[in-house]
Amino acid sequence: MKFIYFLIMILLGTQLCFSASVEERRQKIIEIINEELSEVAKLNRQSRGRDPDLLLRMAELNLEKARLYREKENKEFLSISSRKRSQISKAKFFRVSNKYYRQANKISIEITKRFRT
Repeated sequence: MKFIYFLIMILLGTQLCFSASVEERRQKIIEIINEELSEVAKLNRQSRGRDPDLLLRMAELNLEKARLYREKENKEFLSISSRKRSQISKAKFFRVSNKYYRQANKISIEITKRFRT
């Protein structure tokens, strides 16, 4: 019996460590994306928005940020009981990831309008 209790405690501890490390990794990736996004934005300003590759990279980075935030929001959303989930506005709950999806979409539309081939 003690062995089973000990085994359960080890499994729970491992799970907690793993979930904490996932959050830490996600946050570090977001920080890296933010750094790259600021550098690409600087380069884009220097070229006065004439390089579609820089704009495309900005859209890609925003999509990646949106994906990471959506994963976090989904995890939080699914941890809520089903009764409370049905009462929550999804637009408000997924506000951060939707913001980055809209930014990426806006940049993509700008690319297609300005750089027709």
